[in-house]
Amino acid sequence: MDYEGFLRSQYLTAWNLVKAAKIPAGKKVGIISAAHGSSKTTRLYDISRLQNPILKQRIEDYVNQRIASIYAADTPFKVCYSEYANDPADGLRGIGEQVWEWVNEGYDYIFVYPMEWPWGSTEIWEGVRKSAVELVDPANAEILNRDERQRSKTVLNGKTQLIIGESIFEQGSYNPAPYHYYLTSNVQLLEDRMISLTNKGTPRAVSGTLSITGKNVTVSKSFNDTLAAHGSRITLQNAGVRAKGIGLNSLVMGFLNKEDMANYIFALLAENSVNVEKVQVTWGNIWQVGSTTPRGAVQARAVATIDGNKVPLSLNIKLQ
Repeated sequence: MDYEGFLRSQYLTAWNLVKAAKIPAGKKVGIISAAHGSSKTTRLYDISRLQNPILKQRIEDYVNQRIASIYAADTPFKVCYSEYANDPADGLRGIGEQVWEWVNEGYDYIFVYPMEWPWGSTEIWEGVRKSAVELVDPANAEILNRDERQRSKTVLNGKTQLIIGESIFEQGSYNPAPYHYYLTSNVQLLEDRMISLTNKGTPRAVSGTLSITGKNVTVSKSFNDTLAAHGSRITLQNAGVRAKGIGLNSLVMGFLNKEDMANYIFALLAENSVNVEKVQVTWGNIWQVGSTTPRGAVQARAVATIDGNKVPLSLNIKLQ
């Protein structure tokens, strides 16, 4: 899965896991996104599509481009594999191999989170955790203990703190943005498959400029997305924002889903190194007219909790 929503869910999961640890500045930190691995069974579902080097690279590139907003700009982020992947001869970088390397390089913190298991299961409660310590401390049982957020922690080699995070579904109630973007990317996948079968409802490309403004907050960037409109259902697919209204050939107009827009603003603030804790959207709308030379706008008002303070925000996207 290489939709932007999926990539964003990976970034936001890593962002939350590292931020929650409150690491002092100047530490040596590494982050691992755990994919399935290369099972020795013949079961098709045990073979990870993310072994595809192009998809693996897209995930790493997306997060590494934003890594300075997670911790330091030189923090390494790697996609590694779990099942049967700790053998150097298999050509895959196992979680345990990467942990072993970073422990021996004197890293202070190593974070691991599950990517291909969106819900809690023995694959991550045991498999990923055992794989992580297999080459450094195979008798380590502390890593199997989970706290109230399904996170585990242990110290390796007397120095390196290894922290393993929870699945996307497990964090849905207190960190909704990764969960939201994982779901929207799956919906987009299904929509694209239906479009390819029916040859109807192809989304239109939209672009423009985006700004978020508020006290001590200024975000400005280009905006590129695809707009899907089917009857009363309108979706900015990459942004993961739905709206209800009117969707015709040359006219789109509707009211935004507040939770969707809150997740989008949260993601944009995080990516721009804002220490955001929560976003609530009070209202939002979208409109676009014209087919050959379209024009329009997306507007929203929100209140974000930033460094413990409530900050009113305005989002404006000028569509061209």
